Amino acid sequence: MDIIQTLTIRHLKHYKKRTLAAAAGIWTATVLLTMLSVFMASFVQRLQAADVAREDVKPLLSAASGMMAVVLAVLVIFLYNMLIMSSRDRGRYLGILASVGATPYQRRKIALLETVILGGVGIPAGIGTGVLLSVLIFPFRTVVSWRVLLLIFLCECTAVLLTGIVSTGSTGKGPVISLIRNVTDKRSFKKPVMLPGWIERHSKAEGKLALKNILFFKRRYLITGISFIISMLLFLDGYIYMNYLDGRYEARDRRPKDNADLVLEEEYNKRNDAWEDFIAEVVTLPGIEEYSIQERADMGTVLFEAKDINPKLKKYESYILGTSYKNPITIGSVKGDEKCGYAMNLVLIGLEDDGFRNYLDKAGISGSWDEEGGAIPVLIEDYPVAKTGRTTKYRSVLSEHVAGPLSVCSDAGQWLYPVADSQGEQVDAFEEWEFQVLGVTTKTAPCYIVSALEEPNTIYFYTTRQALERLVNNKNFPKEPSGTYRRLALKVRSKVPEIPDNVLFPAVVQYGNTTTRSLKLAASSFSFLSDAAMQNTLQTRNEEIGRLQKEIGKIGVKYGLSDGSEMDIDNFDWSAVDYTYSSYPSHILGALTEPFPLLRHLFTYGVLIFMTVISTFQMIKTITSSVQTRRREFAVLLSVGMNRRQIAKMLFMENLICTTCAYASGLAASVLLALVLFLSWGKEQAVEPIFPYQIVLMETIVFLVLILISVYLSVRNVKRIQLIDIIKEETV
Repeated sequence: MDIIQTLTIRHLKHYKKRTLAAAAGIWTATVLLTMLSVFMASFVQRLQAADVAREDVKPLLSAASGMMAVVLAVLVIFLYNMLIMSSRDRGRYLGILASVGATPYQRRKIALLETVILGGVGIPAGIGTGVLLSVLIFPFRTVVSWRVLLLIFLCECTAVLLTGIVSTGSTGKGPVISLIRNVTDKRSFKKPVMLPGWIERHSKAEGKLALKNILFFKRRYLITGISFIISMLLFLDGYIYMNYLDGRYEARDRRPKDNADLVLEEEYNKRNDAWEDFIAEVVTLPGIEEYSIQERADMGTVLFEAKDINPKLKKYESYILGTSYKNPITIGSVKGDEKCGYAMNLVLIGLEDDGFRNYLDKAGISGSWDEEGGAIPVLIEDYPVAKTGRTTKYRSVLSEHVAGPLSVCSDAGQWLYPVADSQGEQVDAFEEWEFQVLGVTTKTAPCYIVSALEEPNTIYFYTTRQALERLVNNKNFPKEPSGTYRRLALKVRSKVPEIPDNVLFPAVVQYGNTTTRSLKLAASSFSFLSDAAMQNTLQTRNEEIGRLQKEIGKIGVKYGLSDGSEMDIDNFDWSAVDYTYSSYPSHILGALTEPFPLLRHLFTYGVLIFMTVISTFQMIKTITSSVQTRRREFAVLLSVGMNRRQIAKMLFMENLICTTCAYASGLAASVLLALVLFLSWGKEQAVEPIFPYQIVLMETIVFLVLILISVYLSVRNVKRIQLIDIIKEETV
């Protein structure tokens, strides 16, 4: 061992508190980063074990990799800052060595060797401890990715080596006498630092010194502030993004609904002759309390005339899956003529005469209709999504005076699709359709069918089945490849209470690279759905519906109709299926037990919590390190008459100003990014922005806790300063 190594080890032993503090900082940062990597690798395996599709995992892995890179970058900056602060204490020691003949090369070697020793001890110990703590703490089987751990080791070693190289260039420069005097805290400002009058009156000399110290140590406080801002930015906007992926910001239809418990839908284009006899016998089953026989035809996009639109909505934005468009819209035909109107999706639903009359009574509309007339009698359910200004919500778009004759325009023989700009695509030929409006309502039909497939720009025209058949048989009726289909909505007689409505809502969700519509649970539903009594209600109703399905299946076999329940899953043939089921309780249970959103939230929140802990640790460590490196400054202040309480107040104000600025900047940046995200999503989806005040409150609490910690650490460290110890250190 040469003299340089001996001196380096002796210096580290002599200043053991500083050595232990630097090594502990490296160790703690490595432990947190290692636990974060193990957590991420373990959850990825959990996602794969839950049979989550590979394309669904890829975006999550990309986001996690980005977060990991940010965490690693923040920790590298932290290690650099901490080691540089530690190396500045060596200036006087290196000056003494220079006075007894140490060459610049030898002094640089000492600085580099100290840094390497600290990193060589802290990094491997931190990785080992992080893996051990992950195995002991995480409540699931941990997976250690040795490639990731090797990457962490190499990155931190690189950061330590770069810090050592930088410190060799900055430490030991200048005249020997300056190094020995250790004039490292000389302040010089080009112009006086002035505080606002109200601050100066309350803070006095301590506030002025605190502001000057912040300006002097601006790099140190800037690094701390940036890490705090990044943590707030990722935590708040990460929470918003996760809720967006789950469809939490989708505009919701909050109308009271009389939900059907079970729905039978005939497969598209089947048109079995036995269907009418089949449902006629099904509705006589003793377990059925109420039913609605329906036939549905999707007309696609139609143009409403301006006179039929609410005068307050002369301009608004509508949505279909994956895009939006502005109303009114102008569409041209290949013949050169144009039509200007309000494009909305139109769905026609034919009811039995009794069912149609019941819906009219529920809507409070009286009167009769002529089945043999030319115009189709309709009751309009008018409650699509419309965006006006920055408000996106379900609302009525038709004028309250709409009644009697109503004309809409479509593309003859095919569907018409709106586009996002003011000029729509051309159509072959326009077709006018005449309806006789009996009334307009926002109330839902009896036996309401919950579906994820309904577009948010849809208006429903209810009529009789006979009138619908007459309309659909028109050769110019827009035909979809699937055509029309029939269905039966049932309310089941049960011994348990009814399930509340508005538990589920249709939302646009992301599954990997796929955008689709799915039924999601309302955030407010989780609490009461987790209740034991409600869980029992769901299970009981699901069992009752299951028994009813078996009875219906037997009737279907009697009429030669199959629901596919008797088929082997390995040889399943959809072409042989005549009808399918969907039930309200099973939709809720499916949404409750869907694994991917839950795992995705746990994974992301775990990463964000780790990042918060890392940033909090970094801020606390910076505060304590800065106090230790400024002991000489505090001794000078004590010697000129300041008491320890004033010094503690000065430190408190420094930390308060730094953390407050970081908090305000982080909050402003988070809110601005959230606004940008909502505006971006609003171009494609009917999002209803909801600001997460609870996350801001939590970040505010963390901010206040950091302030209290900084006060405690500042006071504790100042109390430990002894003038006699500083005088001994200054003795050459």
